[in-house]
Amino acid sequence: MRLYDNSRTVANEDAILVDFQQRSSTVYQNHPNHTLTYGTHPRQNIDVFECAREQAPVLVFIHGGYWQWCCKEDFGFIVPSLLATGLDVLLLEYPLTPDVSFEQLVQSVGQGLDFLAQQPQWQNRQVYLCGHSAGGHLSAQWQHHAWVNHIIAISGLYDLQPLVHTHLNEALKLSKQDIVQYSPSRHTASTKPLHIAYGLEELDELQWQSSHYAEQLMQQGFHPIVHPMTHTNHYTILDNIFNTTDATLARLLEITQA
Repeated sequence: MRLYDNSRTVANEDAILVDFQQRSSTVYQNHPNHTLTYGTHPRQNIDVFECAREQAPVLVFIHGGYWQWCCKEDFGFIVPSLLATGLDVLLLEYPLTPDVSFEQLVQSVGQGLDFLAQQPQWQNRQVYLCGHSAGGHLSAQWQHHAWVNHIIAISGLYDLQPLVHTHLNEALKLSKQDIVQYSPSRHTASTKPLHIAYGLEELDELQWQSSHYAEQLMQQGFHPIVHPMTHTNHYTILDNIFNTTDATLARLLEITQA
């Protein structure tokens, strides 16, 4: 049995990812967007989708792929519901392992956030840092960033130690220092609103990552908002959240619907 292999619970994983890509391509074609560059690596860029609202809140989305697969363009399908809710959406890309070290990958996300924080058009906004899977980890890892106001971690990985003896570590090459420094569960949380969402049809080990992290935070006196979602796996959770007909998105954004 391969731990953290989502194909164990999602038989049509490849078809789902193709569907994500096709729907995302349509979004890129139908919604005006532009790209910002925040570093010298070819993947250090950010796609910007703006709603019509002035000084709108901003949601920065970090995609998953176990830090070694996928790209931001695969997840454009989440954008329309966010624009309709009145948010600007920034899809933040980052270099992947093994092209860069795990430390360089994590620091690249921080570099992207620093870049955005320095841009006049993104100052004095409410900022939601949101990520899925590996992006959930990166969102939690950067929860202390001064520019960020809210964190939404979806199906994330918060303790890196269990990954060491899995197939994933062939590319990640996690060191002991990486595990200590970049496991959110090993650090004190911020006092910012932190949402932890996960599907109850996900792998047991992924459910454990979310529930265990939430338990640790509560034991430390923090109050994460936990969203265990029924009839939801590692991929359907994105459609279940980023759906304009569902109240889940509003709850995660803490926006009261009229």
